[in-house]
Amino acid sequence: MTVEDCRAFLATQGRDTVLATIVDLLQLVHGMDKSGMVPEQHGNALTALGRVRDLSGLEMSEHAAELNKSEACVDWGSVSTDTNATSPQVRLPICFTLANSSPTCQKHSLP
Repeated sequence: MTVEDCRAFLATQGRDTVLATIVDLLQLVHGMDKSGMVPEQHGNALTALGRVRDLSGLEMSEHAAELNKSEACVDWGSVSTDTNATSPQVRLPICFTLANSSPTCQKHSLP
């Protein structure tokens, strides 16, 4: 499968699938041996990873802005970056609105 084939396939998938694939690919790169690389390869990797960092930061800020517009009640809690974890653990609160009051957050961990 070529890179173009892979891109075409991912374009037909949902956002969650594409993001999960990106994380999986970064974990693959992270696990690769770096000891045999020459300085130019390390430099190229830093440049590429910087682009990943910048684009993911932009994507995150856009989602944060949209979430902020929604006035959703969100407590991110902690996110595990343990590479041995099967998936990140994010705690989200249960939100509800009482009659004649503003939304209230109850901090409960959801599975």
